Amino acid sequence: MEGGRYRFSGETLRKMIMEVQQATQFKVPYEQEWTEDKAVFIVKDGGLYLFPSHVTENKQPVYAHGFEPRSLFSRMLDGSDFIERIHLSDRVLNRIHDGWELVLGIEDDAWCVHTERRSMRGSV
Repeated sequence: MEGGRYRFSGETLRKMIMEVQQATQFKVPYEQEWTEDKAVFIVKDGGLYLFPSHVTENKQPVYAHGFEPRSLFSRMLDGSDFIERIHLSDRVLNRIHDGWELVLGIEDDAWCVHTERRSMRGSV
């Protein structure tokens, strides 16, 4: 996957983050291991979305803006499907809980986690 910035926001994201803040165990992908390190999964398989890495009844994905299944941008994503673990600091969790956007950037196979106030940026 080439470099880019992917934005996530909305009530479904806030609900997921509220659960992350309360959860104590998080799955490590491709392993039979769990950790206390707060995180979500980012998944690419016909769309690009966040998915809970903790035990939950709520299995609703949060799609990156413009990367819903079968969207033009989703069809343009190259490379293999994947699932990766994204660590979320307390500061990031609190900001998302307060309504900020989560922005994930990727460069040279490394994820960068940022938050932005929704009013600070123009329309998508």
